[in-house]
Amino acid sequence: MNIISAKQFEAEQRARQTVPQIRSKLKIIRVLGEEWETYRQQMEQAGMLDQFFAAEYLAEDDPVFTAFMENVPDEVKEKLNECLWE
Repeated sequence: MNIISAKQFEAEQRARQTVPQIRSKLKIIRVLGEEWETYRQQMEQAGMLDQFFAAEYLAEDDPVFTAFMENVPDEVKEKLNECLWE
């Protein structure tokens, strides 16, 4: 059994807290339903659709995802919070 020091435990806890939340692209598409088409078109017009599909997941610290979230209504943000990668 490995027992770690309190200092090491606290450092690991801080590291876990700083990990950005990530979202599943498939969950996003599913939770948005018919609204997905609107956001897909916006990303395509902005030239970001290829990046969306190339990404394994979307992280909250990604500058493109952050910029996207600034323009999303609060009710959609709530839906996207259901899409956390587990």
